[in-house]
Amino acid sequence: MAGGSQPAKIGERWYTTSKPYSLYKGFDSYNEYNLCADRDNALKAARFDNSNSYDHVTYTPNSTVSVWFKFGAQDFGPIVSFYPYTSFEESTPDYVLWSDQSGKVYFNMNHSDYQRYHLSSTNSYNDNTWHNATIAIGDVFVKLYIDGQLIAQTNYSNATMNQNGWIYYGGGRTAGLPNELSKLNINGSLDDFLLYQTMLTNDEIKAIGSRPVVGLNVDKTIICENSGTVQVKVINPEPGVTYTVIDNATDLQIGNPFKH
Repeated sequence: MAGGSQPAKIGERWYTTSKPYSLYKGFDSYNEYNLCADRDNALKAARFDNSNSYDHVTYTPNSTVSVWFKFGAQDFGPIVSFYPYTSFEESTPDYVLWSDQSGKVYFNMNHSDYQRYHLSSTNSYNDNTWHNATIAIGDVFVKLYIDGQLIAQTNYSNATMNQNGWIYYGGGRTAGLPNELSKLNINGSLDDFLLYQTMLTNDEIKAIGSRPVVGLNVDKTIICENSGTVQVKVINPEPGVTYTVIDNATDLQIGNPFKH
């Protein structure tokens, strides 16, 4: 469900069963997690306990990466990373987003001088609450947003990113980086990973990070069902809000928008 048009996605991953629903053009090659409650208190998020999963993906250098995460007081680890290789145990990723034991969030891009592209938060986010982290990569800046708010940015130039590789959820190597971790996998919960093929604007990222959760009651499986009638019920709809049904495979609108 969405309240209007969205920028074109390269791919996305979200969880409804023991196997994730992924829209990457590559392949879903490894998964190790348990389902847990998402922001709407349904079993549609992934809990990782010193484990990870990954997808193959091809995308443009200018891009935006968004993911929801939830850490308790004892949770920490890599949230998402990108590698041009299948294994991350012995190499430093092109980029990695992680949280340390203090609950602070860090982002690092690895190019000719990887510490030049290091961003960090001042606040901690291990409060057992869902938060959104978004990384926007452009020609001039790389920016880190938490819950739709810009918290850090740095100048960015003459850095060539690999465009073909593996996105790791809950996995990544941080050895040798500022605020490095002692482990390669996450303890924590992740959900709603989005990868866009452009650097989103501040307003677009704010909409992602602050978007309210809309509860749905579905009497058939929307993902798999391709015939018949599907009834969608919006729980506690907001007056005046226009709802649009979007086809996840194409990002195209289905039918006409409707308003409460």
